[in-house]
Amino acid sequence: MKSATIQLVDASIQQMITIEEVKNLFKRYQEKNSKTGEQLDWTYDRYTFPYEIEDKITGDKHWIYLNGKEDGYHIIAVGVELEEGQSLIRIVLSAQSTHG
Repeated sequence: MKSATIQLVDASIQQMITIEEVKNLFKRYQEKNSKTGEQLDWTYDRYTFPYEIEDKITGDKHWIYLNGKEDGYHIIAVGVELEEGQSLIRIVLSAQSTHG
């Protein structure tokens, strides 16, 4: 597994974020790509975001799982943590993930 974090710092537009806000950002991204696809008369959103969003609670942690809808796309887990009063968005790739 590989993971990365995005830290919201004082200079960020917002310093705190919830898992629901992150989920809504993904949904907004999907909606925008869907509208672009309508304009192009093509399933653009299928290729720009080939995932289904699933809520997953493990212990006291709430995660968003991005489950791949296409072959070759695997689970991406996204969570939000609080560290020293700042939000961290943690992104975890499965062992089967590829660079594509």
